[in-house]
Amino acid sequence: MRNNSNGKPPLTGCDLLKAGSDSLGLRLSQEQVDAFFTYLDLITLWNSRFNLTSIRKPETIIRLHFLDSLALAHFLDPEKRLMDLGSGAGLPGIPIKIFYPDKQVVLVEAHNKKANFLREVSRKLGIKAIRVVGERAEKLNLQEIGSFNEVVTRASGPIVNLIKISAPSYHQVEVV
Repeated sequence: MRNNSNGKPPLTGCDLLKAGSDSLGLRLSQEQVDAFFTYLDLITLWNSRFNLTSIRKPETIIRLHFLDSLALAHFLDPEKRLMDLGSGAGLPGIPIKIFYPDKQVVLVEAHNKKANFLREVSRKLGIKAIRVVGERAEKLNLQEIGSFNEVVTRASGPIVNLIKISAPSYHQVEVV
């Protein structure tokens, strides 16, 4: 096994996820760790078919996708309803849902292939209280999907447009 620059062997994916979540002050159960690795396997498999994410290396997916998504946990209320606009590969919505399993989450993704991927992840992980909406954010039927207390997004467009799109869905607005 190759050593890294400090002379220690590199962390395994599991160690990296646990150490990273610990450094964020978040404790993951073994069930949650297992869910993250099932999710990682699905990202890797589906990424070979079409471009879910340009990041391909498992350790980088853990650091730049999973842990970055988990960093939001301190700013979110597990009791409030969350909408992930432009969810793509499920980031940050799926990691948040894995960490807060009882949280109601709606993943909004306009691209059908990615929306199907999100449905498959939800099915494989046995996730409850999650909904995938395969629709452009601008065309959301907010009466059908309801209001939200929290809205998250990553790389989905100019923030002004996202505020305009999501503002009517807020039950109570909180900006962090």
